[in-house]
Amino acid sequence: MTAANDAAIVDTVKAYLAEDCGLAPEDVDADTPLFSSRRLDSIDILKLVAFIEQQFRFKVSALDVTVERFDTLGRIARFVGSRIASAT
Repeated sequence: MTAANDAAIVDTVKAYLAEDCGLAPEDVDADTPLFSSRRLDSIDILKLVAFIEQQFRFKVSALDVTVERFDTLGRIARFVGSRIASAT
């Protein structure tokens, strides 16, 4: 994945979080903690995983849902990017 692809993933997920979870886009960047800071809760993570599965067309295992992979937009982008790359 390239930096441009990561940025596109960040933008897509950020737009979803703004629309569905009420996070102001200007308050969240690629390194903003989402779950460890309690900006998002456990219900939000379930909805986010469902969105990622639908938007990027792959299944997310329960074992994949960790703070290391989902706490920031940057980590989410790297996770999604690596899954997309491994599928091709």
